[in-house]
Amino acid sequence: MSHRGSAHFFGMSEQQIMCNDGLCCRGESGIAWLLIGCLMAALMVGCGRNSERANVDGTVTFDGKPVPGGSVVFSPDVSKGHRGPEGFAPIENGRYDTKKSGKGATPGPLNVTIYGYESTPGTNETQAAEGSPGKPLFPPYTTHIEVSEAAHTFNFDVRATTTPKNPAAIR
Repeated sequence: MSHRGSAHFFGMSEQQIMCNDGLCCRGESGIAWLLIGCLMAALMVGCGRNSERANVDGTVTFDGKPVPGGSVVFSPDVSKGHRGPEGFAPIENGRYDTKKSGKGATPGPLNVTIYGYESTPGTNETQAAEGSPGKPLFPPYTTHIEVSEAAHTFNFDVRATTTPKNPAAIR
């Protein structure tokens, strides 16, 4: 049974039923514009300069010897107004490369945090069973670099007497 032809339905006119004082009609188009706005904002964030990444590779040594395992994390230096996603690369036998098995660094000033372990994760039965990277060689070490949009090579040598330069940047 259709009520379209009737002038009133439970004391409300057809226009009031369809638009509920305009909220339904305006609300539906408002929701559509809100969704379009959210989509455009998401696209703009994903397409901005900060989404560009540069490949970074190099070596990591501890007192001159290759670090067997660990990771290198590249964080934008927010104290210098730099924003963007973090980059990272695992360390394997003293080498790291964001192109091979990580995420490139966001060009600009960066804090670099290095985590070094006695072995590569899962190289012995105990570590493989626990999912542990092994015993840390040194506390997380932080330094600072500047990366442009081109690929870069940075070699890091962590010293046993070295303490983190910026403990607040360590996660």
